[in-house]
Amino acid sequence: MDYYKMYVENEGKYVNVNNQKFKKIIELFGIKTGIIKLDVIKNYQHDYPYVELYYNLRDFVLTKYPEYTSLFYEMLNQAGFSMDDDIFLAMRTIGSLSDSTIDKNIKDYFLLSPYIDNITISNGKFNIYSNKFGEYSFYSIYHYLKSNETAMDILKNYRVQSYCHHASWELIKYLDDANLVTCLLPSYFDGNYYHTLIRDKNGFYIDVVYGCVYDKEIGEKIFANKIVSDVKKEDLDSLLEIAKQEESGESKREEIPSALLLTLHNQNKRVSIKR
Repeated sequence: MDYYKMYVENEGKYVNVNNQKFKKIIELFGIKTGIIKLDVIKNYQHDYPYVELYYNLRDFVLTKYPEYTSLFYEMLNQAGFSMDDDIFLAMRTIGSLSDSTIDKNIKDYFLLSPYIDNITISNGKFNIYSNKFGEYSFYSIYHYLKSNETAMDILKNYRVQSYCHHASWELIKYLDDANLVTCLLPSYFDGNYYHTLIRDKNGFYIDVVYGCVYDKEIGEKIFANKIVSDVKKEDLDSLLEIAKQEESGESKREEIPSALLLTLHNQNKRVSIKR
């Protein structure tokens, strides 16, 4: 099976589509407001990750030009943007904190979003409230795993913000009775992307990229029943070997992360998910 081709069909082909949609919105926003110069945008290469420029512009609008906030979000909404992205951005930022406190400046910054109405802390748990999307409660991953020294070393030394498949595969080795879970989440505008995390023996999801740990209820809200692979820790290596044996075509030439390769194999075999 050419798993790489399968990956491209499910996620890869949408990367440039979403990138170009970001570019068009930023250009149009620049024309309408004049607060971002078009020559700055045009100087970037064709394959520049405009998502990075989007987040810079978002920060610029919210903190420097709040009068354009409604226009900015209206343009995103009309283009089909996943409007709960502000919540996930807040979760990723807060989840990276080393304890269960939050700086007032960080809190105030995220409250500038029209989709975040309050942020509280209760018994070590962060709570993000949105009138539109509901409540999202979670722990910081660093706080949740603070008694597991080896796991903490993995988190501190790994570039987890970029590699959910790699980091989750490594981290699960140091957790008892855990499952490796991969789901397909909606991308910014079009398509989906694969996201790997861990479900521990307590039923909590350890989301390495978000730096968050949340319960089944929040997990189901985020995943929206799009889990495509759910494998027990003790079965990972044996099932990975089977997936490797069935690789063909470009898949054998590409370096696909183990967690993603196993997910594509299970998805292709339509392995039933039991939770």
